[in-house]
Amino acid sequence: MAVYYVCPTCQAKNEEQRSYCDKCGHWLLSTAYPAKRIDTKKRAKKAFGGGSIIALLFIGAVFYFGFVEQGATPTFSPGTYSFEKMEIGEQYTISQFVVDPKRPSATADLTAVNESRDPIEVKAVFYDEADNRVGVASTIITNAIAKGQTTTISLDFEEATGLDKLRQVRIEVNPLSPLMLLDRMGDKLNNVNPQ
Repeated sequence: MAVYYVCPTCQAKNEEQRSYCDKCGHWLLSTAYPAKRIDTKKRAKKAFGGGSIIALLFIGAVFYFGFVEQGATPTFSPGTYSFEKMEIGEQYTISQFVVDPKRPSATADLTAVNESRDPIEVKAVFYDEADNRVGVASTIITNAIAKGQTTTISLDFEEATGLDKLRQVRIEVNPLSPLMLLDRMGDKLNNVNPQ
């Protein structure tokens, strides 16, 4: 596990693509009590000296640039950030992912590698150069997506506190049970009509 998240409730380590803690079920993307991001690659670079730093930097560069090809790091054009094609597990591909930090808004093309009949939540978590979270955006798709079908999605920002410093994104696609779907839709309605 090169990158993992530590649950603020039970301190359990969770894989990068998890929304909820494997041990206690805490929502790891909570803005009130967010999980702490740990990058073991950065710790390894600090732990060694001399020639091993160069070797680790070389290995890290090979890994990092492989990661860039998957679209984790944006290219900047005036006013927007664009991410290349990203594989999300074996089920989905995200392409044409564009973030406008001024509005804020985010759009992308989502392609199903295999047929998807269940409702899904697409969540993007944005980080700056120091790995601080600077934004969270999500959307829910309730329609079935045929194998190979591409649909354009618009993600709603739940949090945006420094998107002008955006350097990488973590995207996850999670299937939603009927109960989870009702819960997420209720949250979205509450954000639209706060009481």
